[in-house]
Amino acid sequence: MALEQAAREVLKKLIENGYKAYLVGGYVRDKYIGRDIHDIDIATSARPEQVVSLFERTVPTGLKHGTVTVLHRGYSFEVTTFRKEGRYSDSRRPDRVLFVSDIREDLYRRDFTMNAMAMDIEGNILDPFGGRADLDKKQIRTVGSAFDRFQEDALRMVRAIRFASQLGFSIEPKTWQALLDMSHLLNRIAVERIKEELDKWVKSAHPDLGYRLIVESRLFAFEPIINALFQSRYTSDVISLKTLTSRLLRWTALFVLTEKNPDQTKNVLRRLRFSGSDQKVITGIIELYLSYRMVEEMNAEQEKQWWKETLLDRGWETSLNLCRVLKALNRHHLDSKQLREWYESLSAKKVEELAVSGRDLIDYIGKEPGPWVSGTLRHLLYAVNFHALPNARDALLKEAGKENKP
Repeated sequence: MALEQAAREVLKKLIENGYKAYLVGGYVRDKYIGRDIHDIDIATSARPEQVVSLFERTVPTGLKHGTVTVLHRGYSFEVTTFRKEGRYSDSRRPDRVLFVSDIREDLYRRDFTMNAMAMDIEGNILDPFGGRADLDKKQIRTVGSAFDRFQEDALRMVRAIRFASQLGFSIEPKTWQALLDMSHLLNRIAVERIKEELDKWVKSAHPDLGYRLIVESRLFAFEPIINALFQSRYTSDVISLKTLTSRLLRWTALFVLTEKNPDQTKNVLRRLRFSGSDQKVITGIIELYLSYRMVEEMNAEQEKQWWKETLLDRGWETSLNLCRVLKALNRHHLDSKQLREWYESLSAKKVEELAVSGRDLIDYIGKEPGPWVSGTLRHLLYAVNFHALPNARDALLKEAGKENKP
C-alpha cells in the first residue's frame, strides 16, 4: 500500500538520523486483525523541533503535546514524541506532558491494550500489555487499572463502547465494572466530545450492540436529556440499526424508538450540538412519524392512500426515510420497492408538474397574490392524482375557478 510505504519512509528517515521510531496505535491494531487502513500514526524519541528540522513539509499540530504532522507523498502522518502524562485532575486532559525515551512508557499511557502496541520498521510488533491476546479474544480491555484509565479521561468509557460497536467485541469484565461505577465522571466531558464518539458508534458496523451496551450500562444516567434516547425498557432485539445505511437515519430511529415528539427531539439534538441541517432532517421525519402513528391502524387501501398523500406533501426522500426507519424498527412491512411503485403511479408528483403555475391562477382568477395560490395548487395536485382531473391547462383553470368563487 502506498500509505504504508510512505509511513515507512518517514520511519526510516527518523531512524537514519539516530532516533527510535514506531508505527503505533490504531494502525497496528487494524493491521493485526485485517481491517482497512486509513491513517497511520508514528511515535518517536525525536523531539518536536527535531522532527520539524528533518522534514520539508510539516504542520505544528500540537507542539505542546509533542505532535507534529509530517506531509509526505500526499499523505499526512501525526508524529508524536514518546511521552508520559501527569495527573488528570479534571478527568479530561493531563495536567502536564513529559517527554520520555522509552516506547513502553509511551504505550502505557494509552487507553486499551489493542491500542497500546507498536510496530517497528521490520514489521515486528511490540506488545507489552497483551493487545494481541485481547484482539484474539475479541475483547476491549484497558491498559492497567480500568479505574485509573477512566479517572484520567472519562471519555474512554464511551470509546470502549464505540470500539466494541466498530469491532463486534465484548468489554472485559473488570473494564465493564469500572465503566458501570464511574460513568458519572462523564459530566466533566464537553458534550461535543461525547457527540463525536456517539457519531462513530452510530456509524459503526455493529450499532445494535453499542445500543445494548449503552442501555445496560446506563452510561448517560447523569444526563437526562441524552439518556432519554437510551431508556432501559427498549432493548436492541427489537431494532436493526444496521439495516439503515445513513447516519442520520440511525439517529432518527432512536428518536422513533423512544417515542420522542418534535419538541423533545429538538431538545436532545440541541443538547448534543447537532448542526441545523441535521436537526431539520431528523425532526422532519419525526413529524411525519407522528402523523403515521395517528393512522397506523389503517387497512391496506387506507395505508396506500396515506403514503401517496405523504409522497405529495413531503416528497420522495422524506417519505422513503420514514419507510426505512419504520422497517428497521419492525413497525411495518412496507418496503422501498412498493413505495417507489406508488410514487411512480402519481400523475403529477409536485405542483411544478401541473400544467398551470401560480401566475396562471392569479391572471385567471383576477385576485391579488396570497396564501390562496399555494392552497389552490395543492388542491389541484390532489385532484389530478385522486379525483381523475386531467392535468391540462383548461381543466385545471376551470377547477381553480370553482375553488375560488367570489
